[in-house]
Amino acid sequence: MKFIIILISISLGCFNYSFAKAKNSNSKASESERKPNQVNVNTFDKDYPTKELEKNGYNVNGSIDAGQRSEVLSGKLRDELFVKVGLTQVVTGWDELQKDLLFLRAKHAKNLQELHAKYPQINSSTLSELMKYAK
Repeated sequence: MKFIIILISISLGCFNYSFAKAKNSNSKASESERKPNQVNVNTFDKDYPTKELEKNGYNVNGSIDAGQRSEVLSGKLRDELFVKVGLTQVVTGWDELQKDLLFLRAKHAKNLQELHAKYPQINSSTLSELMKYAK
């Protein structure tokens, strides 16, 4: 009997949802043999009130250790960094994902040319400064 596992993760600020649904690839299997949808929650804050989530059927795995957290800065710290390097005007109107991607790309870029190719509208000296602080 083969099973296909579908896993979707969504990060939402204070906690991370992982939706896992097991689907039986054998069409002869009955509904009772199939696993139900399951939502796993990992909180980013150990003080986040998880009792309400557990009451509503969510599987709460606890908080994520600092070592497991995302490399993305909090929105506040990231925006403070953007002000410091002079990116405020450039990122006006950008959503949070676009800002996070800029930060992550600056952090992991091999060189300034690689980053500037992705963001030609941003001055090279500004990107260089961002790379310096992001690493």
